[in-house]
Amino acid sequence: MTSRTGSSQARLVGIFVLVLIISLAEFAALILDYQNNRYLRQYVSDNLGTIILAAIGLLFVAGGAGYVVSKRLGIPKSPGPRVPTFARIGSFV
Repeated sequence: MTSRTGSSQARLVGIFVLVLIISLAEFAALILDYQNNRYLRQYVSDNLGTIILAAIGLLFVAGGAGYVVSKRLGIPKSPGPRVPTFARIGSFV
C-alpha cells in the first residue's frame, strides 16, 4: 500500500468517526422524544443559547476525534520487522 492510499484510507476512517459521533448524538436526541415532551420543549426554549453552544462543542469534539483517528492511521509504517499489536499487550499478562 502506498502512503497516498494509506492517507486516503485514514481520511475516510476519520470522516466515518466524525459521522458516527454526530449520529450517536442525534440518536440520543431522538430517544428523548422532543416532539411529545412539553417539559423538554420548554427547557429548549428557555436555554437555547446553552444548547447551541453544546451542539457546537459536540461538533468540535467529533471533528477532533476524527482528526486524531485520521492522523493515527495515516502514519506511514516503518520498514523492518513488525511487532504485532497484541504482542505488546500480551507481554504484560
